[in-house]
Amino acid sequence: MSNKFSRQHYEIVAKILSNYAYKGFGYMSEQTETRINTTEDIIEDFITVFKVDNANFDEIRFMKACGFGKK
Repeated sequence: MSNKFSRQHYEIVAKILSNYAYKGFGYMSEQTETRINTTEDIIEDFITVFKVDNANFDEIRFMKACGFGKK
Protein backbone atom coordinates (compact mmCIF):
# COMPACT_ATOMS: atom_id res chain seq x y z
CA MET A 1 0.00 0.00 0.00
CA SER A 2 1.38 3.39 -0.93
CA ASN A 3 1.30 6.33 1.46
CA LYS A 4 -1.17 9.13 0.87
CA PHE A 5 1.27 11.73 2.18
CA SER A 6 4.82 12.50 1.10
CA ARG A 7 7.74 14.12 2.89
CA GLN A 8 6.75 17.39 1.20
CA HIS A 9 3.31 17.17 2.84
CA TYR A 10 4.87 16.67 6.27
CA GLU A 11 7.23 19.58 5.72
CA ILE A 12 4.59 22.08 4.61
CA VAL A 13 2.24 21.13 7.46
CA ALA A 14 5.10 21.50 9.96
CA LYS A 15 6.06 24.87 8.48
CA ILE A 16 2.50 26.16 8.78
CA LEU A 17 2.10 24.89 12.35
CA SER A 18 5.48 26.29 13.41
CA ASN A 19 4.10 29.76 12.74
CA TYR A 20 1.75 29.24 15.69
CA ALA A 21 3.94 27.23 18.07
CA TYR A 22 4.93 30.08 20.40
CA LYS A 23 2.13 32.56 19.83
CA GLY A 24 0.16 31.32 22.82
CA PHE A 25 -2.92 30.12 20.96
CA GLY A 26 -5.09 28.21 23.35
CA TYR A 27 -7.79 28.49 25.93
CA MET A 28 -8.25 28.19 29.66
CA SER A 29 -9.72 24.94 30.93
CA GLU A 30 -12.47 25.69 33.42
CA GLN A 31 -12.08 22.25 35.02
CA THR A 32 -8.35 22.43 35.70
CA GLU A 33 -7.81 26.20 35.46
CA THR A 34 -4.82 25.61 33.18
CA ARG A 35 -4.03 26.85 29.71
CA ILE A 36 -4.60 24.33 26.95
CA ASN A 37 -2.36 24.78 23.90
CA THR A 38 -4.62 24.12 20.94
CA THR A 39 -1.68 24.27 18.50
CA GLU A 40 -0.07 21.30 20.22
CA ASP A 41 -3.40 19.44 20.16
CA ILE A 42 -3.64 20.02 16.41
CA ILE A 43 -0.06 18.83 15.91
CA GLU A 44 -0.86 15.65 17.84
CA ASP A 45 -3.88 15.06 15.59
CA PHE A 46 -1.67 15.39 12.50
CA ILE A 47 0.82 12.96 14.05
CA THR A 48 -1.95 10.40 14.51
CA VAL A 49 -3.02 10.71 10.88
CA PHE A 50 0.54 10.61 9.54
CA LYS A 51 1.47 7.55 11.65
CA VAL A 52 -1.55 5.64 10.31
CA ASP A 53 -0.45 6.55 6.79
CA ASN A 54 3.25 5.81 7.32
CA ALA A 55 4.53 3.39 9.97
CA ASN A 56 7.98 5.01 9.67
CA PHE A 57 6.71 8.53 10.36
CA ASP A 58 9.09 10.27 12.79
CA GLU A 59 6.93 11.93 15.45
CA ILE A 60 9.86 13.57 17.27
CA ARG A 61 11.29 15.06 14.09
CA PHE A 62 7.86 16.41 13.15
CA MET A 63 7.34 17.97 16.59
CA LYS A 64 10.71 19.71 16.33
CA ALA A 65 9.87 20.96 12.83
CA CYS A 66 6.64 22.39 14.23
CA GLY A 67 8.58 24.33 16.86
CA PHE A 68 7.99 22.01 19.81
CA GLY A 69 10.56 19.94 21.65
CA LYS A 70 14.27 20.37 22.00
CA LYS A 71 16.14 21.58 18.95
